[in-house]
Amino acid sequence: HKPDLVTRGYDKVLSFCLRHTFLVFLVFVGTAAASVWLIQTSPKGFFPQEDIGQISVTTIARQDISFDAMSRLQGQVASVFSHSPYVDHVAWSAGSGNNALNQGQLFVQLKGKDQRPDIEKVLSDLRKQLAGVAGIETYMQPVQNLRLGSRSSASAYQLVVQGLDTGLTDIWAQKLNDAMAADHANFTDVTSDLQNNALQATLVVDRDKAAQLGIDTDTLRSALYGGCGTDQVSTIFGSADSYEVITELDPKIEWSPERMLA
Repeated sequence: HKPDLVTRGYDKVLSFCLRHTFLVFLVFVGTAAASVWLIQTSPKGFFPQEDIGQISVTTIARQDISFDAMSRLQGQVASVFSHSPYVDHVAWSAGSGNNALNQGQLFVQLKGKDQRPDIEKVLSDLRKQLAGVAGIETYMQPVQNLRLGSRSSASAYQLVVQGLDTGLTDIWAQKLNDAMAADHANFTDVTSDLQNNALQATLVVDRDKAAQLGIDTDTLRSALYGGCGTDQVSTIFGSADSYEVITELDPKIEWSPERMLA
């Protein structure tokens, strides 16, 4: 019967343990030591960080930066990644597809694990090199198979500040951001998605004067958008791609509101 087999098996194991108590004690000590070692060396946290060989990078420049200046800075950041011995290839974009013109994205594919150190060492070395690129902040986070949160962010974790008074909420959100950024022992890559410091210019149209000159509001608006915006006037179709033709002011001239109205 099966109960008899189980009983006989248990009796044999128990008899062996009683005859070899010192060996059983060593097994117990070894198991306890292995458990302690595994607890100390195992990745800890809400979700242990994975190393799948990819890094998501967000760049943020000053809020009133132009697209051309942002593109140049983004190119400098991309150059740092391209020249790293740990990186296989880099893809990047500036302004387009982001929430603001002063933000950019990079996707970095690292080399195989046998050709580079662990992901933390890679990020540490890259941070030191990126510190030399002035005028732009770079935030890196390893791509994870499982990502929490419904919003994309420059850092791995998000903290949302809410309030009924917009002004007070902005003030305390900035204070919290500054306090966390100053705590270098516990936090890295602290940033905020608050965008309220860009320079703005308000244009007041003298409609009577414009009417005397035969210029209506729509014409004036179209002219300003053609020079300062991204007014697409045509599309050039090639054999493998298409190219948008946009109008703009002469990029060789440093334009300002005063110069435009002169």
